[in-house]
Amino acid sequence: MACQSGEVREPAVDVPDPLSRLELPVRLATTLNQMAAGLISAPEAEHRLRAEGRPHHVSDESGRLGLEADGSVGLRLALARVSRLQGPWALVVPMEGDLGGLRGPSDTNRRALEHGAVVIHHAGDLAWVVDEVGHGVQWTVLPCERPLLPDDPWQAARGLATAIAQATDALTGATVAGRQPGHGAPSLGRGYPATSQTLLERAWLVARASDAGLQASAAATMSHQVLIRERVLRPLGRAATRAISSAVSWPDHALVE
Repeated sequence: MACQSGEVREPAVDVPDPLSRLELPVRLATTLNQMAAGLISAPEAEHRLRAEGRPHHVSDESGRLGLEADGSVGLRLALARVSRLQGPWALVVPMEGDLGGLRGPSDTNRRALEHGAVVIHHAGDLAWVVDEVGHGVQWTVLPCERPLLPDDPWQAARGLATAIAQATDALTGATVAGRQPGHGAPSLGRGYPATSQTLLERAWLVARASDAGLQASAAATMSHQVLIRERVLRPLGRAATRAISSAVSWPDHALVE
C-alpha cells in the first residue's frame, strides 16, 4: 500500500519490546543502590529482584565474589557478598561503536555488547550481565575496569531535551507510524530523586517511540524521507538510552559524594 509520503509499507506486525532487555538490569542496579545506601538488606534485595516469583541464580566465573566458579549459587548468597562493597552502581548500555564508558577487559566488553546492558560498580572490579533461561534468570558476575561514568541526570536531561527539539518532526512521524509494544518505565524506588524518575519515564517513552519509527522505516521501501528520518531517529534513540543510564546510575548517595 502506497502512502502519500512515497513510502510503501508492509502490514504492521507485532514486535518484541526493544526495552525489555533493560528491565532486569535496571531492577538490579536500583536494588544494589538501595542496598549500598543501607535502605534494604540482602534478603529484602532478593525479594525485590524476585518480585515476579522467578528463580534467580548467579555464576561467579572469575571468582570475584568468592563463590563457586564452576556452577551457580542462589541470589541471596551473592547479594550478601556484594553488600560488603561500598559505593553506588551504574547501568551501562553499550552499542556498536559506543561502549558507554566500558574500559575492559575485552571479554567483559564483548559480553556486555551481546547482552545489551551491564550493571557495573562505580569503582569498577565487578559487573553483572543477565540471561533469561526459560522461566529462570541467570546472572553472571564479570571482572571490569573502572568505567567512565554516565553523565549526571541534569546533563542527560539537557541532552535529551536538545535531541527531542532537533527531532520533533521525525519523532511525531514515528509515533503515529510505528507500533509501540511494552509498558511504561520501571520504578527507580527509594533512594533516587523524583527528577530522576521523571527523566527515566521521559527517556523510556522517547526510546520506544524512536525504535518504533525505525521499525516502521525498516518495513517501508527506502525513500529520501525514510533515510532522513532514520538519520534523525538513531541519535535520538541514543540520547534516550544515555538518559536511561544516567537516571539509574546516580542515586541520592552518589550525587552527594
